[in-house]
Amino acid sequence: MKVRSTFPSMSGMHFFLVNKQISPSLWKPIYKSEIKAAAKGYYEWSMVNLLSSDIAGEDVDREVKIEFYQSAKSGKHKHIASVALTLAQIKEGQQEYNLVDKKSRPIGEHKMNFVQLEVKKRHSFLEYIFGGC
Repeated sequence: MKVRSTFPSMSGMHFFLVNKQISPSLWKPIYKSEIKAAAKGYYEWSMVNLLSSDIAGEDVDREVKIEFYQSAKSGKHKHIASVALTLAQIKEGQQEYNLVDKKSRPIGEHKMNFVQLEVKKRHSFLEYIFGGC
């Protein structure tokens, strides 16, 4: 996936975290992006390769949260926005999501887009063996 996003009048360097849901109130980070500066009014990150099994296991309806932060040299990064989605939504082809703040309120017209998205099944070694090599 390749992510593009806009934020309300924010300058500086930004990054995002992809979190998978462990329990209703517990999230585990599985990916941290590189830190990027805005170009042409939006942020665009490089291509990311994540396994669907790492994101949601076998449950395509499990929520995945992508959180966006403004980077700070002190390590106290500022949470800007987040988006919650499921693997089922991604597989259906939905590529644009509204950004929300920490209290799940929409942030104006600001959105996150998947510029390039490809979902592939990666077969395990056992599937390869049981499939007849």
